[in-house]
Amino acid sequence: FLVSYYIVSAAYFEQNRFKDSQIYALQSIELDNHFIDGYCLLSFAYYNLNEYEKFMEASENYLAAWNRITKPYSSATESSLHQKRENGEQETDPQSKVIYHTIGHKWKIHLLRGVSYLSNNQFESGNSEIDRAISESTDMEDTLMLLGNFYFEINNIDKAEDTYRKLLDINNNAVNALFNLGHIRFKKGDMNETLSFWKRSVELEPALIDIRLLICKINITLGNFEDVVADCDQLLQ
Repeated sequence: FLVSYYIVSAAYFEQNRFKDSQIYALQSIELDNHFIDGYCLLSFAYYNLNEYEKFMEASENYLAAWNRITKPYSSATESSLHQKRENGEQETDPQSKVIYHTIGHKWKIHLLRGVSYLSNNQFESGNSEIDRAISESTDMEDTLMLLGNFYFEINNIDKAEDTYRKLLDINNNAVNALFNLGHIRFKKGDMNETLSFWKRSVELEPALIDIRLLICKINITLGNFEDVVADCDQLLQ
């Protein structure tokens, strides 16, 4: 039943049904109050429901469960394994037969905690959590995208720009980063670099009609009428 509750919670989460995901995650924890996967999904559900105090509590429980699972063996356990090796017995790790689906999400938990702290002007705690997220991330591209989006949404465009540019150093074909960098450069009045970023975006994703229209508007403003005609011809095709 424990895994079944986790699977249902995860399925609801993928459908953006966060309240239902929260309900089943809570049921899994009621069966096992050390269930790391339940705490992870519960944390994500609370975060997406904007219930940040509950998110912080659930995320702390996730981190505590993570530490319990990954901490080194006690000296007694080490002694037991040593004795088994001497007797020629097979070594067994009681945790080795358990599959934890969310043990690799620790970096994302730290990132969301950091965002929550920064949103409440707790800058020291927020930056500390974000630093941990970056140092422990197993997906740096996703980490920088999420962090850049947060800075972009709160209009901290300098930090957003710096974060997106770091992302492009990893993947210079990151379309969303290119698009948002175009917006940032537009806000800063740099029309030429705005065009550069947005043109790269549509080269990678030709179906992005909205960006093509924005490019046309900027070219009209700059008096690049030949480019406007060429862009309009492409749109009509």
